[in-house]
Amino acid sequence: MSEQTKVDASRDEISIILKDVVDIKMKLHEMYVALMGSPLSKDGGLVFRIVNNEVEIEKLNKRIDENVKNETKNALYLKIIWGMGGFVLSAVGIWVISHILK
Repeated sequence: MSEQTKVDASRDEISIILKDVVDIKMKLHEMYVALMGSPLSKDGGLVFRIVNNEVEIEKLNKRIDENVKNETKNALYLKIIWGMGGFVLSAVGIWVISHILK
């Protein structure tokens, strides 16, 4: 193999490597835009969406906690109302029975 053939082969290999580097650079830029968002559209990318979703999850968890507390209060009030209703009904029943037995 002559010296010129070796140089040409090296140039071809370098050309292939440069194409690969450019391809990797383009793919890396695409991944960056997907993660961080496009500067033109200013959408924020996946990172922005994840942060927004975490904030929304936090709000929903707070609402769930509030609803659970309200449900507990409502159940307690319902028990008190049924207890008072039972007491009043028992008192009326005893009063009716005591007047019937006189």
